[in-house]
Amino acid sequence: MARRVLRKRERLGIAVAAVVVLFLALTPMMRNLSREYERSEKQLAQAQERLRLVQNLRTLVEEERVGVDAIQKRILARDPQFDLYSFTDQCLRDLDLKGRAELQSKGGSYSGRKQDGVQLLIKGVSTEEFVNLLHSVYAGNNLIVVQRLLYLRPARDGMGLDCQVTFVTPRK
Repeated sequence: MARRVLRKRERLGIAVAAVVVLFLALTPMMRNLSREYERSEKQLAQAQERLRLVQNLRTLVEEERVGVDAIQKRILARDPQFDLYSFTDQCLRDLDLKGRAELQSKGGSYSGRKQDGVQLLIKGVSTEEFVNLLHSVYAGNNLIVVQRLLYLRPARDGMGLDCQVTFVTPRK
């Protein structure tokens, strides 16, 4: 078989045809690669957003733990013989409100944690006396909170305020 020599025009035609066939074969692969690239960019953006969310949640949890640790330290620093009922009763006596107050002990638990509580019903107290009582109860490092203020209203006889409030404190 004799080898045939192609003319310049034929060689150019074959080269152009080869480039066209190569282009047609590579175009779908390039489209697929482009789609995969766009999909991976979206996945990366979603992963970065999830990472930011997890980092924010971690920060919140760490801040919450610091708050819980501070509360635990306050509870442990409190006198082991601390009794909320006696403490509140002493505050009432110190402010000369014992004659107008009824104090009841209330125990219980909240979120699985045991707590001591007292319910205070006080009648005919002035606003200043009530504020002084709150200052007296909150003074110190005893970690006492108002769980419920059922009412604070004018007394029926028109002399001062009537109030029912529940104070609680966690047990050690």
